[in-house]
Amino acid sequence: MNYFNRYRYGRMKIILLWLCLSASVSAGERQTIDLSKQVTLTELIKAGLTGSPSIAIKHAEWKAIVERYPQAKALQDPILRYDYFGESVETRVGPQVQRLMISQSFPFPGTLKTKAKLAATDIAIKQLEYDLAVREFIVKLKVIYYEIVYLQSAIEISKQNQQLLSHFAKEAKTEYAKGSLNLNSLLKAETQAAQIQYDIVLLTELKTLELSKLYLLVNLSEKSKLGSFKMDALRLQKRSYKDYEKLAQNNRQEIKVATLKLEKAEKKIKLATLKTRPKFTLFSSYVETDEAEMPVADSGKDPWTVGIGFTIPIWYSKNKAVRREAKYMRQKAANEKVLVENKTSLQLKTLLFKLRNSRRLITLYDKTLIPHAKHALDISENKEKSAKKDLSQLVETQGIWLNFNLARLRAVIDYQQTLAKLESLTAVSLTKERK
Repeated sequence: MNYFNRYRYGRMKIILLWLCLSASVSAGERQTIDLSKQVTLTELIKAGLTGSPSIAIKHAEWKAIVERYPQAKALQDPILRYDYFGESVETRVGPQVQRLMISQSFPFPGTLKTKAKLAATDIAIKQLEYDLAVREFIVKLKVIYYEIVYLQSAIEISKQNQQLLSHFAKEAKTEYAKGSLNLNSLLKAETQAAQIQYDIVLLTELKTLELSKLYLLVNLSEKSKLGSFKMDALRLQKRSYKDYEKLAQNNRQEIKVATLKLEKAEKKIKLATLKTRPKFTLFSSYVETDEAEMPVADSGKDPWTVGIGFTIPIWYSKNKAVRREAKYMRQKAANEKVLVENKTSLQLKTLLFKLRNSRRLITLYDKTLIPHAKHALDISENKEKSAKKDLSQLVETQGIWLNFNLARLRAVIDYQQTLAKLESLTAVSLTKERK
C-alpha cells in the first residue's frame, strides 16, 4: 500500500472521529462542560479533542497539505497569447491583422509522478504530526490530571490530620496549664498545627494553578463545572526494556516521520535529476489575414502553425549543484533519523528508571514504612489514653505517619505520570490491562 492509499485509509478514520467530536464547537470558542459530580480522565480527553486549539491547528495543517497532491501531479497552466498588429504585415495573400497563440509546457517524463509521490509523503508526514499532536495533548492532560488528583488527596489527608492536631494542641494547652506538660511539648503541638495549616494553603493554591493549566489546555470556559477528580487504578508494568524498545521503534510517530523524511529526501534526489533534463513546450498559432488588394490566389487565407520547443540544460555547474544539494539533504535526513532513534533510547531508559524507582517506593511505603508508622502511632495513642501518656511523642508519630502517607501518594502519582510519558514514547496504551 503506497503512502497516498495509507493516508486515505487513515484520513477516513480520523476525520470521522473529528466530525463526531467537533460538531458542536466553533473555532476559537471555549467550550463548557459539566463534570460537577466527578471528573474522569476519559471525559476530559474527549473534551480536549473537541476544543483544543493545538489539535485544531495540526488538523488544519494536515487538511491544507492534502490539497497539495492534486497540485503536484498537474501540468502547468497553458498560455494563451494574443497579438494585434498595429501596423499590418503585408503578405502576398493580404495584410496580417492579428494572431492567436496557445502553448503548453511539459516537464521531463517521470517528473510529475515523482512530485506526486513527494506530495503523498508530505501528507503521510502531516498525518503523523497530527497523531503526534493528539498524543502529546493526552500526555500533558494526564500529567496535569494526576497532579490535581495528588493535590486533592493531599489536601484531604492534611485536613484530617489538622483536625487531630487541633485536638492535640487544645489538650496540650490544658495539660500545660495543669503543669503536667512541659513547654517544649506544647510548642511542638502548636508548631505542627501551624505547619499543617500552611501546607493546606499551599496545596490549595497549587491545585488552583493546575486547574488553570487544565482549563487552558482543554480550552474550557469559566462556566465549566469540575467536581472531584477520580484516581485511576494503579497498573504496575512488568514489561522488559526490550519490549518497550520494540513498541517505540514500531509505533512512535517521531521515528516514522524521520523515516518518511529520509525516503522523501531520496525521492528529491531523483526529482533534482529530472529537473536538470529538458522541458518541452507544444504550441500552436493562428493568424487572421485580410483580403489582398489585388486579386490573387488564396487571397485572405489565414495561416496556422504547430511547433515544439524544449529547454537546453547547458549550465552544467548549476545542474550539478542542484543534485549535490539534494544529496546533502538526504545525508541530513539520515542523521536526523539516527538522532531520533538515539534520543528515544535515552528517554526510554530514563523513564524506565523513574518507573522502577516509583514502584520501589510504593512497595517500601506499603510493606514497611507505613505499617511501622501506623504501629508506632497506635502505641502512642494507647499511651495517650493511659497514665503514661506522652503528647509530644503522639504529635511526632502522627506527623511521621502523615508524611509517609503523602510520600506514598506522591510515589503513586509519579508512577502514573511516568507511565503516561512512557505511553507517549511507545505510542500505545499501557494501562488497558495488566501485563
